[in-house]
Amino acid sequence: MIKYLFLSMILFIGVSSFAQANETCRANKSLEIIKVFDKGIILNEKFKKTVGGSDKEEYKRQRKGIEKYNEETVMPCVRRAAQLLSQHSNPVLMRKLMELVISYENSGDETVSYAMGKIFSANPASVERTIKEFPSDRRKLIFNSVQTGWVNVKPELSPALGKNRDEQLRQLLLSVDRR
Repeated sequence: MIKYLFLSMILFIGVSSFAQANETCRANKSLEIIKVFDKGIILNEKFKKTVGGSDKEEYKRQRKGIEKYNEETVMPCVRRAAQLLSQHSNPVLMRKLMELVISYENSGDETVSYAMGKIFSANPASVERTIKEFPSDRRKLIFNSVQTGWVNVKPELSPALGKNRDEQLRQLLLSVDRR
């Protein structure tokens, strides 16, 4: 019995280590992350053009390609960007992440919205500054991503900080709706 428990534990550690290693952003610097996001946006836009088209094989091929790239490359870099942007403002990286939000509006993956919520919780001024650079319809899309992420991030924070950010999110909504 102990032998099986030990083997199960080793298997669990091995699988967990692989999953964590597999989820590491290989881009170390902001510029490299931006390049990853650019490629993700290009691939996703190309994929979206195949949706509803007559070439089902092309659709399947594009979908498989974007899903693989997202899982292995883009989403780990989204998490890394969230870490960086939560610590320091970087307008270029923030803008590119918001461009990714816009392109990935068709995605069911909540990694991007969670990252936006994380960044908003730590650095709301950076989110507010950058969102203003986009046209009205795009600002609303980005705001929705921030709001969705915020709902998932808020329980991790102190009640006082949560209340403060709720008010800042309300103000952000008003500014998004005004322009």
